[in-house]
Amino acid sequence: MLVSVTLLVVGGKLLLAVLVVGLFQGYRMSHTWIIATGLAQVSEFSIVLGSRARRLRIVTREVYLVILSVSVLSLLLAPLLWKVAVNGVSSFHLFSLRWHSKHQKPKPRTLPS
Repeated sequence: MLVSVTLLVVGGKLLLAVLVVGLFQGYRMSHTWIIATGLAQVSEFSIVLGSRARRLRIVTREVYLVILSVSVLSLLLAPLLWKVAVNGVSSFHLFSLRWHSKHQKPKPRTLPS
């Protein structure tokens, strides 16, 4: 259950960040995925907010434990997401450079005078 909640939260934040950064800010898609991956994790501040809410009896112990678990799993998942995003972008650039060099018309040679 915790893994599915974590994936749902991180995936939802990732998609929302892609929409906001890509559509409204106008970045290229390769940069958009890297920025969105950095924004997708649940930050450490959620642990602080969860503990304050627990002390003030706003949330139950079970809800606090879910917040804590999702935050920790998200922080553990962040380096993996970052590696996938950066490697995906770099391999995309390599693919586009290879494709572009194959399909580019050769420049005419000029003879030295």
